[in-house]
Amino acid sequence: MLALIQIQSWIKEVGRNSGISAYPTSKPNNFQNPIRILINPKGLNVIEGISLHLPICYTYTRAIPQQQTQPPIRLETQQLKPSQSSYNIKVQEIVKVIEPSREELEFYKNKCSLYEKQIQELTNEVHRIKNTCQEKVTYIEDTHRVQQLEANLQQYQIELNRVNTLLRETTNESEQLKIKVSQMTQQFMAIQQNQVEYERIKKSSQDNEQYWQNEIQRLNVLVSQSQSQLQQMQKTLIESKKYEQSYIQQQQVQHQLTTELERITALLKQKSEEYDQSKQTYIKEIEILSKRMRDFELDIQDLKNREVNYKQKIDDQLRENHNQQDKYMNEMLNKNEEISKLQSIIQTLQMTLQDTSKYQEYEIRSKLQNEEINNLNQRIRIKQDELDKYKQQLMIYQNQLQEYQKYTDYEIKYQNLAQEFDRVNNSLMIKLQENDQLRNCIAKLQITLNDHYKVDDYENKIGLQNQEIDRLHQSLQHKSQEIDRLNNENSRMSLLLKSRSEEIDNLKFKLQDITQLKEYQQKFALLSTEIERLTVQLRSKNEEIEKVRQQFSQFQLSEANKLKELEQKNVVYSNEIERLSSLLKIKLQEIESNKMNIKQLQEECDSQKIKLITQMDVTTYNEKIAQLSQEVDSWKVQFINLNREYHKQQEQLILSNAELDTFKKQKNGSFRVESYEIVKENQNSKISSYQYGTLANRNL
Repeated sequence: MLALIQIQSWIKEVGRNSGISAYPTSKPNNFQNPIRILINPKGLNVIEGISLHLPICYTYTRAIPQQQTQPPIRLETQQLKPSQSSYNIKVQEIVKVIEPSREELEFYKNKCSLYEKQIQELTNEVHRIKNTCQEKVTYIEDTHRVQQLEANLQQYQIELNRVNTLLRETTNESEQLKIKVSQMTQQFMAIQQNQVEYERIKKSSQDNEQYWQNEIQRLNVLVSQSQSQLQQMQKTLIESKKYEQSYIQQQQVQHQLTTELERITALLKQKSEEYDQSKQTYIKEIEILSKRMRDFELDIQDLKNREVNYKQKIDDQLRENHNQQDKYMNEMLNKNEEISKLQSIIQTLQMTLQDTSKYQEYEIRSKLQNEEINNLNQRIRIKQDELDKYKQQLMIYQNQLQEYQKYTDYEIKYQNLAQEFDRVNNSLMIKLQENDQLRNCIAKLQITLNDHYKVDDYENKIGLQNQEIDRLHQSLQHKSQEIDRLNNENSRMSLLLKSRSEEIDNLKFKLQDITQLKEYQQKFALLSTEIERLTVQLRSKNEEIEKVRQQFSQFQLSEANKLKELEQKNVVYSNEIERLSSLLKIKLQEIESNKMNIKQLQEECDSQKIKLITQMDVTTYNEKIAQLSQEVDSWKVQFINLNREYHKQQEQLILSNAELDTFKKQKNGSFRVESYEIVKENQNSKISSYQYGTLANRNL
């Protein structure tokens, strides 16, 4: 293939320079054969004796511009170094088998594109040669020579067609090679897929191994846990003796608890007495407050009389205020909120004055006064002096209300009592928990200690403990009854407090500027909520005690069942461990056998691949080398024949030009030498007309 490319490049250069460039006949030794340059840098023995004559182009009118000859295209000439005289090379050994790659495919594609470009350039050269021949042929030249040139051109076209056919054949061969390459790539992809599957099988085997190892570890952990549980059970047996000693200590603790309960009951009695005393003091203080409220009612009546006097004054000032209404409209918006508050106070006053005979009149007046109050609010700034007097009276009232602060002290005492009550309940719960722990210990002793000689002693002790626990529960019930009684008393006191709070509310409606009573209301509400909360807590604690009793009985049964289940599970786990270990051994043997089979299959595939590749490559290389050697020989013969014909026609042209010159000389009596151009292939230089004349004379 490389030889064909090199020959075609040489033909291309000959076509370019066929009608323009020439070699001098006097220096034939300067000519270098292109085949010798391209195929064999050292020279071929077949073409050493051939000498080429220089073609000379004769022009009458215009000089053809100098063309630069392109150097011959050398495509990998260094790779091909055939022997001096023989091309029939046979491949005996192939060391390495090179699989076709994408780079080789691209290389063949580039070669095909170069062939197509060269064909196009040859056709363009043929057309150009035709045009140059048509321009240079004058009216003097004979038609016979033109016909000969056309025949030569036809021969060149035939040769070009033949070259095209050869190129097509080469393209077909390249396509076949592409198909083979695609097949080889498919085989290579199949091999890669086999490798991927092999790796996948490896991974799956590794995953299985890891899975079974994890299972073994998990089972070992379970076995260790079961062993630890057994050890714990043994420890419990050892600790049961310690519990016997602790049981004696717990009896002493129970005696201490009973003493503490008695002490707590005494404290509760003291607190109840203190509560009764505080209750009596509250009642006395409330009576004192009721007396003071009566005094406040008298003061309110005085205020009403003053209001009547102020109304008379206000009627006189209404006329003056009508003119000032526009100015004080903005202040009206700010005082509307205060009016709403005053209306609420008036409603409260209405509730107090329902029993009086003046209630209906007061309702009518209150409606009228609402309108008047709206005007009075505008004049509040003028009446600030009078308000100062009222403030002084309020200070007096505040001094009186300081006596109510004693009530807050009683509230603090009540909170302290509630806290102590909670503390007592917490201590009782702690003691109950300790009793539950003792019961759990006793249950464990019942399960673990099955000896006949100790069972009776422990049953008697357990009976005594149960009796003591029942006694404690009875004491708790008595305490709960006492707590209920105290709750009833609290509820009764709360009712009294509510009744007193209603009275205080009535007093509040009468005392307009006193805001501290609202705080007392909030405190009463908090106390009532706390009382309710305490009652709810007591109920919940009683329910919890019952639940704990039920849970204790369930706990005894559950622990006995758990021990049995643990023993059964240990047996099951041991059987499973043995079964899984046997399965692991079987699976490992299967994996090793599969690995050996896969290795054998891989080796067989690789050997078959190598055999196929070597067979295909050896046959193809031998065939290609034989074809290329035949084509080179044929191209050599054709080149020699064409070169001879070319020089013959060149000599005939020189003779015809000389005859024409002599004919013109005879007619005109002068020897006129036109400009001729002689172009060398390597230097592309022009020869002057004088030199051409001397050459023509020599030829004659």
